[in-house]
Amino acid sequence: MIVTTENFNSTINSLSKRDLLFVDLETTGLEPFLGDKICGIAVLAGEESFYFPFRHIVGENLPLDYLGKLAPYLSDPSKTYVGHNYKFDLKFLHREGVPLPAKILDTLIAAHLLDEDSKNLKLKSLGAKFFGKAAAEAESVLEDKLNLFGYGKGDMYRLPATDVAPYAEQDVILTAKLLKRFEDMLKQENTYELFKEVSEFELLITQMELYGIKLDVDKVKSNLAEATSQINKVGFKIRDMRGYAINPGSPMQVQQWLGINDSTSRTLERLDRDEARAVLQYRAWSKVKNTYYSPFLQRMDKDNCIHPTFRMTGTVSGRLSCSKPNLHAVPRKSKIYKVKDCIIAREGYILSEIDYSQAEIRVGSHYAREQKMLDMIKAGVDIHTATAKEVGIDRFIAKTLNFSIIYGIGATALAENLNISEADARKYLNKYNKQFPGFRKLLNDAQNVAKSRGYITMYSGRRRHFTGYEPPYHKAISYLVQGSASEMLRSSMCRIWNEMDRDVVRMVLTVHDSILFEIKKGYQDEVIPEILRIMNDQPWCSSPIKSDADIGESWGTMKAYQY
Repeated sequence: MIVTTENFNSTINSLSKRDLLFVDLETTGLEPFLGDKICGIAVLAGEESFYFPFRHIVGENLPLDYLGKLAPYLSDPSKTYVGHNYKFDLKFLHREGVPLPAKILDTLIAAHLLDEDSKNLKLKSLGAKFFGKAAAEAESVLEDKLNLFGYGKGDMYRLPATDVAPYAEQDVILTAKLLKRFEDMLKQENTYELFKEVSEFELLITQMELYGIKLDVDKVKSNLAEATSQINKVGFKIRDMRGYAINPGSPMQVQQWLGINDSTSRTLERLDRDEARAVLQYRAWSKVKNTYYSPFLQRMDKDNCIHPTFRMTGTVSGRLSCSKPNLHAVPRKSKIYKVKDCIIAREGYILSEIDYSQAEIRVGSHYAREQKMLDMIKAGVDIHTATAKEVGIDRFIAKTLNFSIIYGIGATALAENLNISEADARKYLNKYNKQFPGFRKLLNDAQNVAKSRGYITMYSGRRRHFTGYEPPYHKAISYLVQGSASEMLRSSMCRIWNEMDRDVVRMVLTVHDSILFEIKKGYQDEVIPEILRIMNDQPWCSSPIKSDADIGESWGTMKAYQY
């Protein structure tokens, strides 16, 4: 533990001599944008581990200005920094004046690349898995001390640094052991270079979270008031329909009232009754209030920005997931959901959303070597209209098939999606497969590869593993296509990050196959065509990749960009 000037200076000297440093923070909470701070910093340099205490409320601490003195050694562009879920630490460090480093590695990402199905990628769990329970011995000792005072894991700053230091130092030592183990495993899978690329991507995502997203606060408050009013209005309407008050958010109460076995949105929509429509309205207004408007105000910082968290290990396909709040789930078009109208550009900037057009159809056609579909894509025709003509079906059915076929959709699911009989659904599938046989062949080939190898490989080298009890081999085609589309977006984001002026072009949000940018006003005609060029430049793919750009002052008022 480092608490004296003499020890601090000698430790700094040790850090300066190492090219690889392992870092782990202890904090006063989990929310760097809502006031939580760094409590202490553990660092492993070679065989030496150190703990720098700053905000323990009892016992010795270093002066806070020593955090500034430590900063250059935690952000040196010549060094590589390693952490577990390092994005969490980077945000706290940046908020306290430590610049983002140039090179990082994250053992959480390594663990996910090796086993994307694992539900527990916590540091201690991985330590126990690979090195036995002794790897978390210091944690047990610390928990006993916390329990003694009635504290939880989030209260470590309440203990003296002398109690926390062994635990914190064990974390960096364990991270180092995991890195060595994972490096060997990744090299065996030929994914070590990918690991370094995805770790670089983590820096980009960290910066995106740090930027945050600007809110029109007046609009948020206005929309919140409207949602609250509508919830009350529809609630009274339902009470009048039923004769007494019920909770429309309760599935059981709704089922009993309407005499149905389930109260999912799909079931209620098919009922075609005023009562069902009222329940759907109530739920929609409640969702928009509780999922978006209220959290917006609760999580907004002093600059009227929110900072969603993007998980890089939240999906098996490699796609990012979003929380606090989840902006990936905002419906595209709705009279109720006016969430996008609340998201605006900062002063001096304009928003632009650039979206891959029909990415999964194009990627799927590449892997399927489906020449007829490839020819249609290369000709630039409307894919769904052309498909409808080829198969002899209407455009709506063709569109549904185009978006569903790469997921190995069967007659039962197609019948449910289109609200038709299974016989008709089977007829449409047979017609489609006759005209575009490559997709059916890809479905079978992907399954066979997954079964024989235990994994499938995307163009980037990322693997989707099929292990454990009853592996989902039937989903191999969807994992291949979705995963490759996700990798394509990731690589494009990294290129934009590395090649373009970060003051002019800021990535603030990504949703599935799209990126939301803040672009400095006056530069959009220079910047947007360049972004489109980068995103469409995918030499690995035999199908032309196309992106579309929208632009506007808010996310909800965008119009197609003309250039």
